[in-house]
Amino acid sequence: MVAQIKKNKWKITVDIGFDSNGKRKRVFETFTGTKSEARIREAEIRKAVKYGVYANPHNMTFKELSDKYFKEYVIPNLSLKTQGGYKQLSKVINDKIGSIYLKNINSLLLTELYNKLRISDTGKEITNNTLLHYYNLINSILNFGVMCQLIPANPNKLIKRPKVTKKEASYYDKEDVIKLLNCLNNEPLKYQALIMLALDSGARRSELLGLEWNDINFEEHKIHINKSIHYVDKKVIEKETKNYTSNRIITVTDSTINILKKYKQEQDLEKARLGKKWVNSNKVFTKNNGEVMFPDTPSKILSKIIKKYNLKKITFHQLRHTSASLQIALGVHTKLISNRLGHSSASTTLNIYSHIFKSVEEESAKKLESIFNENTH
Repeated sequence: MVAQIKKNKWKITVDIGFDSNGKRKRVFETFTGTKSEARIREAEIRKAVKYGVYANPHNMTFKELSDKYFKEYVIPNLSLKTQGGYKQLSKVINDKIGSIYLKNINSLLLTELYNKLRISDTGKEITNNTLLHYYNLINSILNFGVMCQLIPANPNKLIKRPKVTKKEASYYDKEDVIKLLNCLNNEPLKYQALIMLALDSGARRSELLGLEWNDINFEEHKIHINKSIHYVDKKVIEKETKNYTSNRIITVTDSTINILKKYKQEQDLEKARLGKKWVNSNKVFTKNNGEVMFPDTPSKILSKIIKKYNLKKITFHQLRHTSASLQIALGVHTKLISNRLGHSSASTTLNIYSHIFKSVEEESAKKLESIFNENTH
């Protein structure tokens, strides 16, 4: 039933059955618009009630909307890794505003929320990049609410988007790499193979752990990167590479192939020694019993080596940056570097490593200057 309250404002009433006492149950909504539009909204409510998906925006909390967003959009459309990240962010958000009704959520309340989120539970101020993750998720949830006609507008759009703080990629220079490689000579073959392949290929940590022995062509020195390993919801999972450009075949050096051969021989001997106790995952980098290596183990291995030999501190992911910087310094074409790293485009490579390209460009100018000086004498 649609009843006029005042001009262009209507009260929509829809019967939804009876309660346990036989009393009739109804839902009510106030609608602004023409009568025909109110009739259309009434039909939508009846359909939603029929299929059990109706939610009254006047009695709906932010957490209830968040839960619907996850059920209807996140789970069907996004990867398990992304879902895991969203769940962590959502828990923090809902702890603060989850119980608040949608009708009471406005830009002032959200501004206060962001000010609270700036300080983590440990008392440390979070970065703008982390705050942006919260902002984007809240924005997506409220946009979903607008799309479902649960709220008339998204108040988050009135708030200035946190500015991303761009960090220059840290990396080892040529001398640092030589020091690291010299130290690796004293380490287990598994460590040598893992770190040398990271430096050579520029592959992501998750991609290295996804490699299987049949992904390596020893004769042609080719590595096929087509899977990745992640830790999501307290489980180690395998998934496809980050995007279609991340699925790639790259050529690696003789040195890396030789280390991989030696490491495979060692792994085969261990496999034979353990017999039935060996878990046949066929992965290149495994635990001592053949199981898939835990995603954080490569970082721990590198950290242990850095500490042992008092090397410059970098993360495992920064070996990827190191690989890129070495290629840039050698004058490899940007498009080829982009393909090797599995970036979506060459512009992504230029953006991430702009400071390295700049230093190489300045060095090129110096070399040109030396040629010009020779010409004038």
